Parts: sequence; C-alpha cells; structure tokens
Amino acid sequence: MADVKERKESTEIEPRETRSWIYRPFEDLFEDFNRTFEALMRPWFDIVPSRRIEFPSLTRFPRLDLEDNGEGYTVTADVPGIPKDNINLNITKDTLEISGELKEDKEEKGKNYLHRERTYESFRRCIVFPEEVVPEKAEAQIKNGILTLKVPKKEPTPKQEPVKVPIKDTSE
Repeated sequence: MADVKERKESTEIEPRETRSWIYRPFEDLFEDFNRTFEALMRPWFDIVPSRRIEFPSLTRFPRLDLEDNGEGYTVTADVPGIPKDNINLNITKDTLEISGELKEDKEEKGKNYLHRERTYESFRRCIVFPEEVVPEKAEAQIKNGILTLKVPKKEPTPKQEPVKVPIKDTSE
C-alpha cells in the first residue's frame, strides 16, 4: 500500500523545458495530445504518475551573423540574459567556438510549478572562418545581450564587388 501512496504523491505536473523554435509545432501537437490523454485517463488511473511525451531537447544555438569586411570578420551573436562571465570564446586560426550557459541561481523547494521554462540552458556553436585569422588580436564586447566579436584576417583581402551574370535563354 505504501507504493500506491508514493505514486499518488508524484502526480503533479512536471515542469517543461524551453525547446528550440524548430520543434515548437511538434511541442504544441504533443501538448494537445498529452492534455487530452490525461483528461481521459484521470478517472481510472489517478494513482499512476503522469508521464508526458516530450520532444528531445536541443542545445540552444544563438543566432549569429558573420560579416567579412576585407580586413577581418565581425561576428554578432544574440546572447540575451547571459552574463559575460558565462560566455566562452575560443578561436583558432580557422575556427570560432562560442559556448555559454544560463543558470538559475536560486533553488526553490516546495513550489508546485505548473509550467516552467526558466531553467538551466547551455549552448555551443562552432563556425569555420573562410580564411585564416589572427586569434591573438580578436576583440569582443557585449551590450544589451548582443555579443560582437572582431577578428582580423592574417592576410586582408580587397572588398569584392558582385558581378552580375546574364542568363541566356536556350529553350528555342
């Protein structure tokens, strides 16, 4: 009988983690399914803990832009809410790795969350520079949740203007 009591106590709704926007439509579909299934089964299986179908969590990728200005590259990344001390930038002659984490500092025991998205998040993003860079001369700054990194090229390249290529109609 003690086993049944333990199960009954664990029927509270479990917090749900934030997922990538890519999976949002699937989350909504499974959320509707879970809600309907739980409502249907609750009268008969109230002692069974609710196990929600969850889509696998993706590592959070910050959106970023990579710009070539001839002298070097400028990388701009969205990292809202992440303190600069929790962001790591590692640069080699041809790659950049941006990683970071956002932690909730305080532990709140005894709260019965019905829905929870503000939890631990981490990300790791690697990009390859098209040309060799000088990592030692890289400069980074963060302002209002936007990280800007400037990395000079080993050998600057002149800015290239795009060339318009005419298209011939060969269907005749």
